[in-house]
Amino acid sequence: MSTVQTCPKCSTTFTCGVAQGQSHCWCMDLPTIPKEIISQEISKTGGDAEGCLCPACLKALAKAAKLITD
Repeated sequence: MSTVQTCPKCSTTFTCGVAQGQSHCWCMDLPTIPKEIISQEISKTGGDAEGCLCPACLKALAKAAKLITD
């Protein structure tokens, strides 16, 4: 996995801490979103369902799933 990724939803580039060999990534600070929900969202874009979303899109998805409120 490349350390610089492109969000399949909005095309923003972002980094993955785990892909950089770190034990922590920014996404771990968000509530856990079921993998099925993330995969469905990515599949809507035609992207790889095993991929990641950027911080803004993942936060928006967490809000839509009512996992965060702000």
